[in-house]
Amino acid sequence: MNSPPSSQRQGLRYELHLCAVAFQFYSRVPVRLPLAFDHTDLNACTRYFPVVGAGVGLTSGLVFLLICAALGSQQAFAAAVLAVACSALLTGAFHEDGLADMADGLGGGQTVQQRLTIMKDSRIGTYGALALLLATLLRISLVSALATQSAGLALAILVAAAVASRSNAALLIGILPYAREDASSKVRPVAHSLSPLNRNYLLTLGLASLLLPAFLGPLVLMVLLTVFALAVLLMYFRQALSSRLGGYTGDCLGGLQQLSELAILLILVAGL
Repeated sequence: MNSPPSSQRQGLRYELHLCAVAFQFYSRVPVRLPLAFDHTDLNACTRYFPVVGAGVGLTSGLVFLLICAALGSQQAFAAAVLAVACSALLTGAFHEDGLADMADGLGGGQTVQQRLTIMKDSRIGTYGALALLLATLLRISLVSALATQSAGLALAILVAAAVASRSNAALLIGILPYAREDASSKVRPVAHSLSPLNRNYLLTLGLASLLLPAFLGPLVLMVLLTVFALAVLLMYFRQALSSRLGGYTGDCLGGLQQLSELAILLILVAGL
């Protein structure tokens, strides 16, 4: 597909195009691209990764609140199951799949090439199954705990977790190289560089989303702790992936997103 003229790759229409590209690649939401797709769009659309998270978090949060309102807070666990299922449907379990593949590769491989090969395998192993099971159970439990809070605060926490976790995962692109052998290819399955503009977008959106629950509840200190925890998690991933893979893969981005979201929910729920 031919690239659109450079004159079209700027302005509001181009930004809408990048947002649509982000929804196409990071969700199952059907969207139409305003412009022809170009391989450079994957790098440029990174700044809209958190926007996809906002849509996913808002939708799954509303599902949770509606089910709680219809069935009562006593059925919070069932509401949380449906909310988590809604999130997975909206993304095609994209990030959950990344977590499972990352766990299999890092847990089962002995060399860099073995780890990358295992992570590329569509089959799930023991490490991946266990990581996915524990992560899903913990997430459902944490979401169900929000049933005792006001609807506004519960929704703000779920949106903040979805947005900030994706911001944190995308920041990994800027501090590690792409690990796959096809890194020299023009068309890659994930973004491979992060501009200063996109980095600033990600930091701003991530921090702004975490401030929302602080305005609606007594969570200022917990938000600060959350920011610190996300920074530590990001730096840990940088060191661990650098030594074990020599860089990141798309699965690693999904794994970091899932672990970041769990960390955010855990800290904020504990603060309540």
